[in-house]
Amino acid sequence: MDKKDFENNFAFKSKKSGLPGKQELIGYLPGLLLESELQAIAVVVDADKSVISTWKSISAVLQKVGYSDLPTTPNPEGTVVISANPDLPKVGIWIMPDNETPGEIEDFFLQIIDNEDFRLNHARKSVGELIAQKPDLMSDSNRSKAEAYTWLAWQKEPGRSMGVALKSNWADAKHLLATRLANWFSDTFELEP
Repeated sequence: MDKKDFENNFAFKSKKSGLPGKQELIGYLPGLLLESELQAIAVVVDADKSVISTWKSISAVLQKVGYSDLPTTPNPEGTVVISANPDLPKVGIWIMPDNETPGEIEDFFLQIIDNEDFRLNHARKSVGELIAQKPDLMSDSNRSKAEAYTWLAWQKEPGRSMGVALKSNWADAKHLLATRLANWFSDTFELEP
């Protein structure tokens, strides 16, 4: 599947432009769940500073729409919710990076790169030194973004995306965390792993 197929068939687009932010996506969930003929929907959002806060926002929307018996915390393997109401779609929820720790997609990505990778270690060191020397240049909360994109810039083909890095085997698509995400996605859409 290429990027265009993904965007046309899977990615939710904001009415503003491009992909929505977390709060915008959560705000659109009731309409997506109630007004569509979807059989299943996958929601992937960054935890940012709090997995629990993000989970509470999503589960509040699900409860308001009619889902019940929701877990109090997300499943580390990825949460899949099935409503007793057959008119509501199955909902898969993955809170980046791993359903347990604060962070974002870049934290997920950094975890599936070999810890011994010299470029990764150098990117981490360089970003750390930059933050120490110029703390007003970037917030420490953007550290994983800086590390991930610095690492990507230091590949044989600089400027490629995280997805291309996975396809090109620069990162480990068979890493336990990547496998958990793939299994969750397969469970959500009833695909064969």
